[in-house]
Amino acid sequence: ALLCALAGAAHLARLSRWRGAATWPEKLLFVLHLAYFWIAAGFFAVAAAAMGWLPEAGARHVWLAGGIGTITLAVMARSALGHTGRELAADRGQVAIFAAVQIAAIARLAAMIWPGAPLLLQLAGIAWIAAFAGFALWFWPVLTGPRVSLQRSTARPR
Repeated sequence: ALLCALAGAAHLARLSRWRGAATWPEKLLFVLHLAYFWIAAGFFAVAAAAMGWLPEAGARHVWLAGGIGTITLAVMARSALGHTGRELAADRGQVAIFAAVQIAAIARLAAMIWPGAPLLLQLAGIAWIAAFAGFALWFWPVLTGPRVSLQRSTARPR
């Protein structure tokens, strides 16, 4: 428990130096910071589980649903856009996908804290499916369509 709590604190300290709030306008970058936050939170959840304060399986979901789920969608989105010649910028559909995986992780965490609320687990499952099914549907035309050519400027996007 102590080692996990220390690891969580170290990851939060590292994350705090990355100026994550400054990345808010660039959603594809911000979501990577958010995913890293879930990794740090996962260490704290596992530490709490080791102390008997949270269920062990639920604590692992903080890492898995929050951290791994978010980072997987974020990297797949960046890769799909970049490798098909598209601008590395998230549109509303992609932001909705990222929001759905956050809802899934938060609902799963809440279900662990309030185990008598089965609707939270159902919400987590529905949001998880929505995130990954949404990714498949949203990126299908991107990944199966032709590569586009962008005129890349040296100016920084606003």
